[in-house]
Amino acid sequence: MFGIQGWKLIIILIAGLVLIGPDKMPEIARTVGKAIKMFTSAKDEMEKMIRADMFAAEEPPSTLVATPEATMASGLYTGDDDDEEEEEE
Repeated sequence: MFGIQGWKLIIILIAGLVLIGPDKMPEIARTVGKAIKMFTSAKDEMEKMIRADMFAAEEPPSTLVATPEATMASGLYTGDDDDEEEEEE
């Protein structure tokens, strides 16, 4: 757990008990537990949002993309040939 061995954890708990006192120790432990739970739930929610955005970005592109061939077929394409004819008139 966090790279702390068992005996180091016991020393930290004894130091906390001496510095904080036995009355406040359960209250602080509850507060730390709630903070860890909130952090974990926020992390999970953020991860879900990121995954949803990643999968949404992988969808195939729309077929309504304008290509030169499609615009030529629809009559919207004005190429260089049309411009030259207008200049000659």
